Amino acid sequence: MAWIKVQTTLARSAKMMQFAAALRMRRREALGVAVEWFCWVDAQCSNGCTGLLPEQVDDVMGCERLADALLAVGWGFVGTDGFLYVADFEQHNGEGAKARALAAERQAKKRAGVCHAGSVTDSNA
Repeated sequence: MAWIKVQTTLARSAKMMQFAAALRMRRREALGVAVEWFCWVDAQCSNGCTGLLPEQVDDVMGCERLADALLAVGWGFVGTDGFLYVADFEQHNGEGAKARALAAERQAKKRAGVCHAGSVTDSNA
């Protein structure tokens, strides 16, 4: 199953407030749009290029002003080819980023003493 990283500070960040204002939405609604956008990116983009012109992004996602909002907060940029790209794609969405996040989660569970495996010294005999 695929997953995306959402930082716990995102919902009330200045960037989210700006994103919501650019979309002319309430913050929580804009947060849902952002999560849906990054889910789409994770499923559709392998190198950060959406393959869409900014005006097509709004149509594909069913959200007016989305491309403009992504550009306004720095979550996207327009390449020389005219397509919308995801800013810092490899840092947040690449396989390396996913591997680092999973490793950090495993390490945090290890430090907290959370383990789902049985003890090697347990005996059911």
